[in-house]
Amino acid sequence: GVGLAAVQLARLAGAEIHATAHPDKWAGLRRMGVTRLYSSRDTEFGAGVRAATGGAGVDIVLNAFTGAFIDAGLRLLAPGGWFLEMGKRDLRDPAALPAGIAAGVQYRPFDLVEVSREEPERIAAMLEEIRRGMESGALQPILRHCFELSEAPAAFAMMAAARHTGKIALRVRRAELSAELSEEIGGPGAWLISGGLGALGLHAARWLVGQGVRDLVLIGRTADAPTAAQQAAITELRAGAPGISVRVAALDIADAEAVAALVRSLPAPVRGVIHAAGQLSDAPLLRLGEDRLDAGLSAVWRPKVDGALALHAATLERPPAWFVLYGSVAGAHGSPGQAIYSAANAALDGIAEWRRRQGMPAQSLAWGPWAGGGMVGRLGAAAQQRLRDSGLAMLEPEDGARLLGDALARAGAPSGAALCQAVATDNVNT
Repeated sequence: GVGLAAVQLARLAGAEIHATAHPDKWAGLRRMGVTRLYSSRDTEFGAGVRAATGGAGVDIVLNAFTGAFIDAGLRLLAPGGWFLEMGKRDLRDPAALPAGIAAGVQYRPFDLVEVSREEPERIAAMLEEIRRGMESGALQPILRHCFELSEAPAAFAMMAAARHTGKIALRVRRAELSAELSEEIGGPGAWLISGGLGALGLHAARWLVGQGVRDLVLIGRTADAPTAAQQAAITELRAGAPGISVRVAALDIADAEAVAALVRSLPAPVRGVIHAAGQLSDAPLLRLGEDRLDAGLSAVWRPKVDGALALHAATLERPPAWFVLYGSVAGAHGSPGQAIYSAANAALDGIAEWRRRQGMPAQSLAWGPWAGGGMVGRLGAAAQQRLRDSGLAMLEPEDGARLLGDALARAGAPSGAALCQAVATDNVNT
């Protein structure tokens, strides 16, 4: 994919292109207008390029090789030429390049993270230039081989064997919530929602009522003294459908005995669990001294991880049909200033996998930040700025509800980052 993109940009700049590739892939490059082609299976391309340029060499080498191939590419450069290293496996010392290199040659590893850190505005300018090129037709999307998500093993096998040209993509189709599944979600039994009076818990409750659920148990530490807004939401839920039951339970979700007692008090087995409880503790990793670490574990780890384990234990005798853990994309790639929160969300992924291996349903949903409330609103100004800088877009509640339906329709599949709305402003490889 990198080579095909480079060919388009070089053509746009009016450069003469010499390309190496497996001979089986030459036909595609010829269709792109590349006529000077050499095998990528040995270093004989060096002699071919020197012959084609009358010994003058080339101005730029874009390299993805290792070992002797790197030396062969370096020796092709004309004085003052640039060697752009795309790989990371065989980096060279610019001050100790092999003999036979022309004067003034520049060796530069390509590091997009370095560029985004030092010149973030340059990333924006490059993306804007690519956008204009796409809109004008001067640039075309890279060739790609598409596989269904269920065909992932075959996709990775093709990549490992380097049989593909361009990029390999996995197609994630939206899972439709059928009428039968909606009826099953709304079947007999209560849905337990921890963090049930929080913004995400209430969004989930409204969506469940829309699917026919008539028995809700909203769990929260302060449920015995709801705010005016929370009380209004509870009243709205109770008026949402005839015969609906909305119980509010005030307890610490990390208190395993209290959670077990609540489940035993229900007149019917639990139909589904949504564990949306959570808390933040804004502290960069290097500032987590012992006291702050203990406080963060109590505030963040207990409700999220210990709470998930308490719900697991309380429903173990008769596992519910759905056991949904509200995690965060922070568990997949971290979140600046939220070390404990990131670790806790990664732990939810582990709990879900652990349950599935025991034959029980479980999903850990890696949400991005939600608009209209939620934990993002509790962050300090510096933490919110770090979130914006990371490129994560806010998820609107109606989109979140739709994605929850998609997740339940895929029950049992690892849901991960597919539920995170992300705009990668700092790394186009994301």
